[in-house]
Amino acid sequence: MTRIVAASGPFFAVLLLAFGTPAVAATNVPNTIPCKNFIKNSDGSWNAEPMTRAFDIGTLHNYRLESDLISRGEFIIGGVDLWSVIEGKCNSQDTNSLSNSVGTFAN
Repeated sequence: MTRIVAASGPFFAVLLLAFGTPAVAATNVPNTIPCKNFIKNSDGSWNAEPMTRAFDIGTLHNYRLESDLISRGEFIIGGVDLWSVIEGKCNSQDTNSLSNSVGTFAN
């Protein structure tokens, strides 16, 4: 199942459920994704930690995830695969270590 998010104004987001919707696998989409709030799993998926800071992705602002599992093609935001953006931005950072998770909520 694919989750599609579309924006209709700066603070309005609609979550739609659809099957087989095409998505752009983009890693260079403008975003403010806080990599420290995402942990990569051994199967390649990502976990959003509880209370993940709101972020912008493409033209969607103040998007928030709460303890969600992000797999390839699972979250389509503005036609972009969220997994691809997180993978491109956060994979090279040390997001898996316990020491990186300590103090996650201190900003």
